[in-house]
Amino acid sequence: MNSRLLACVISRRVAGVAVFINGHLEYSRARQLSSELGSAERSIFSLVHYVADHFSPRILVLNTRSDSARSEDLAEMAKDAARQREMTLWEVDSDDLVLAYGEPALKSPSEVRVVAATIWPVLNERSTHHSVLDAASLGLYAYCEQLLQAAENLS
Repeated sequence: MNSRLLACVISRRVAGVAVFINGHLEYSRARQLSSELGSAERSIFSLVHYVADHFSPRILVLNTRSDSARSEDLAEMAKDAARQREMTLWEVDSDDLVLAYGEPALKSPSEVRVVAATIWPVLNERSTHHSVLDAASLGLYAYCEQLLQAAENLS
């Protein structure tokens, strides 16, 4: 399965991205966003295009935790940029992500970050913004879901 996906987590002031190619984390980054909405939207737009230029993802996986109208506006900008690059859009609810990372189910995104830091020790640094861990866990979740859907389609 040839899979290239961009996982993106957007909050009011930070965007975290992770690129997965065939299930491997290839790139991750957090970008601080301006308090001015137009400037923040341009940053999101350019970030998605930068990743598209360098990694050619086919799918944008977006976390749908909208903690504010601003986050929703920024997420729409990411979707617009992905549509321009002809990426498939896939939205994942935060609650689904938290439930998927443990048995018994985890209770919070911070617990998912602990799991992500264990999976990718390179991201377990003080300088790593939590949005990068969120994006990495989102990307792995999406990749696993792709594998399960492909297996289901074969049967």
